[in-house]
Amino acid sequence: MLINCGATGDLPSHIEQVSAEQMLQSFKINVVGPLMTTKAFLPNLRKGNDAKIVNISSLVGSISDNKSGGYTAYRVSKAALNMLSVNTAVELGPEKIACIALNPGWIKTRMTSFRGHRGPDEAAERIVKVIDEVTMSSTGKFLGSDGQELPW
Repeated sequence: MLINCGATGDLPSHIEQVSAEQMLQSFKINVVGPLMTTKAFLPNLRKGNDAKIVNISSLVGSISDNKSGGYTAYRVSKAALNMLSVNTAVELGPEKIACIALNPGWIKTRMTSFRGHRGPDEAAERIVKVIDEVTMSSTGKFLGSDGQELPW
């Protein structure tokens, strides 16, 4: 199993404030990093049975759920990570390697100024439960921390 988890914080929220450098940094962390990590670990994943790749995404990366805008660099890079997850699922599906995007929910961390619905321990328990239930029938899906499918 491979879990790709990265996020960028402290970025301007409004589109007029975002720089090209901030967009590129967000893509490096949220898209390029998971892609290169997956690529590096493919030989190991191919050796196992029931191999899984989990890309930690965010509901703010959902195009159809975006009703508020803001957080441009983060949102756009997480939407790209969601596409990477689907693309990876399609390409590696014939090898029986499952890949999902997973929204862990709003967690009390430094990134959220320690606001959120749950603490890291509870969030981790929920994430592990969802990952344990991932099979080839769930590959290519965007799942929430409750295991429910989320809108793209």
